[in-house]
Amino acid sequence: MQSFSEFLIENTNTYQFYHGGNLDITTQGTLSPSDLTKVPKSKRIEYGPGLYLTTSSQVVEKYAKGSRKVYLLTVQKGNDISKVKIDFDKIDELSSTIGKSKTKLLKNKLEERFVENGKVPAYVVLNILLNESLLKTEKARKGIKDFLVASGVDYELHQSPFGWGESMMVLFNLSLIKNAKVIDRKEVVKDLPRVK
Repeated sequence: MQSFSEFLIENTNTYQFYHGGNLDITTQGTLSPSDLTKVPKSKRIEYGPGLYLTTSSQVVEKYAKGSRKVYLLTVQKGNDISKVKIDFDKIDELSSTIGKSKTKLLKNKLEERFVENGKVPAYVVLNILLNESLLKTEKARKGIKDFLVASGVDYELHQSPFGWGESMMVLFNLSLIKNAKVIDRKEVVKDLPRVK
């Protein structure tokens, strides 16, 4: 299994990933304002409502079929969800996007065993929302994405979610994309190289 840190380009403090899909890239190599605010459909948020990136040529080919394209994205290093704790009192802010009853359910589950010194792990908040199917509306998905970014969460990292030894990033803070370009499928012949 590859270590995520092996993909960090030290002198620029950035990572490179593939993405398979349809993005609107500006002439400056950034995402268009409309893409910056998009959230995936509820059936496509297994790990959360972000942009899914991979280091695997096999995975990107799977998602770039048909009219979809392959992109190479350079992403600024930021804060992984596993390193961020959120003030428990701030959870109430979600009631405007997921509703009061769902916020109450979330708070009750968090209070059962996850509040420590008035804070809760950000990844636990997201996991409960996903496991309880509380992000079915676009408003809820956008709300939690914006809430996570406002709480200091930039992305979520996963090692080998498809079992091919790949690294995957679910990017919530799309402003961390420093460069995006469409690449020819022929350029995607192997996994992205490890950086030492």
